[in-house]
Amino acid sequence: MNLLHTIGARCLAGALAFLVCACSPISPQLKRDVNPAITMARLMKGTRTFEGETALLGGRIIKTEVKRDQTILEILQLPLDYQDRPDPSDSSEGRFLVAFDQYLDPAIFSEDRLITVVGRVVGTRMGKIGEIEYTYPLLTARGAHLWEEPYGPPAFMFGIGIGGHIH
Repeated sequence: MNLLHTIGARCLAGALAFLVCACSPISPQLKRDVNPAITMARLMKGTRTFEGETALLGGRIIKTEVKRDQTILEILQLPLDYQDRPDPSDSSEGRFLVAFDQYLDPAIFSEDRLITVVGRVVGTRMGKIGEIEYTYPLLTARGAHLWEEPYGPPAFMFGIGIGGHIH
């Protein structure tokens, strides 16, 4: 009986691990490399401790800057949910930059799109938000997921009677 409990527990643990990984669009290989101790709050205090390590962050694209050999996204950090999707709330711990070593079309990677990024922490870069000097944590992208844009507000329908309607 004890053996059956052990086998059952292992099967259940394996199934749960699969389900948790299956919910995220980030590959399990990349997620294994992520240091869970790296948070936006810690990066805002300084990146030196985490340089060379891999972070998982997400948020809302503020700006897409295309350069000759790379594209840099400025992202407003947002908390991630259980699927690693940014929660489009007003809760943010700051902004960060992600450098991609390829061309990303600004029409697709556009302002207000939600994105989740796995990147290597490489340091900081100075910039401005309006007239304020700002120190951005800088990551080089190892992987990213651009989330689908919503199709609009959820439709609300209410009706009484037989299922017909008039246009």
